[in-house]
Amino acid sequence: MFMSSTAALQQSCQFTVSTRRKPAGAPPHGCCNDGSGAQANALASLAILTASCSAANVVVGNNPLGRYADNGTCTYSCCNEQYWNWWCDFRNTNANLEKTVTNTDFTAAYANAFVPAQTWVGSALPGLSGTLAENIGTIIQIDAAIRESGGETPQQAAQLNTAFLSLANAVQNNQGQMNGATQNIASFLAWEGGQTGVLATAVTNSKAYITTTATNVENNLIGQISCGSGDVQESFQNMFNDIANKFATMQTGFSSVAANCQAALTACQQVGGQFLPLLADGANIQAEVANALSLPPASIMRLLHLKNAQGEWNQMAQNAGIQLQPA
Repeated sequence: MFMSSTAALQQSCQFTVSTRRKPAGAPPHGCCNDGSGAQANALASLAILTASCSAANVVVGNNPLGRYADNGTCTYSCCNEQYWNWWCDFRNTNANLEKTVTNTDFTAAYANAFVPAQTWVGSALPGLSGTLAENIGTIIQIDAAIRESGGETPQQAAQLNTAFLSLANAVQNNQGQMNGATQNIASFLAWEGGQTGVLATAVTNSKAYITTTATNVENNLIGQISCGSGDVQESFQNMFNDIANKFATMQTGFSSVAANCQAALTACQQVGGQFLPLLADGANIQAEVANALSLPPASIMRLLHLKNAQGEWNQMAQNAGIQLQPA
């Protein structure tokens, strides 16, 4: 007649023990990284990160942490035969690690954060450039006519007012879109910067979980058997050795992902850094327009401020195109 007990400290690892009277006469049993601009470089770095995540997950999938199992029989007190078995299955850890690796690739999140910047540089900026050039040209033309005639007509005053209003709105709109894009990128980079250690932590925690879970099962199994503890210890050690070897194999991919993640983050931070000088350019352009507006139509200084505004705008637009557009 068998007496048995079963313990499951975790769903991923279990053991059972059964004891019976040994039949008379039965023998004893033994037992067993690029483009020219910041955005182009960031996209290239992100492509490398994506590839390394895919490669790492292939290795994780090819090194399943389970199912492990063993059993044995032994005799104690002359006439008692004891049978034990255990199993552990940590393949859920593989799945969790694959998910963590996948989430380390922040390409899609970065693309989403960059949408306001792309909208500005890709579509808004060209239109605003046309508006600025048109209105500055109108103002300069009317001012020249006023200097030549020696006086400003009411019609010219109204035209200048309309042109300056449109010019100021374009410059303000431009600065507002740059500010929004800057804040979006900065918020994303601040959040993503805090995620760089998540994969390493997940690997460490996974190892600790497996060790703790399996060791507890091993100790509890040994505590319930009257013989064969050495065989149990050996069978668990074989599992621990296999798991250690598989983690060592996976670590190369994890290290590559971590390094490429940091490189991609640095490249994206360089994109964020491009907005500071662009915002400064935008502020200078606003100041030039304000100074021009404060001067009389016939003033040569007003012409100088307007040409400065146009020149700084052209330089700002060129830099934005180089640094923020993909190659």
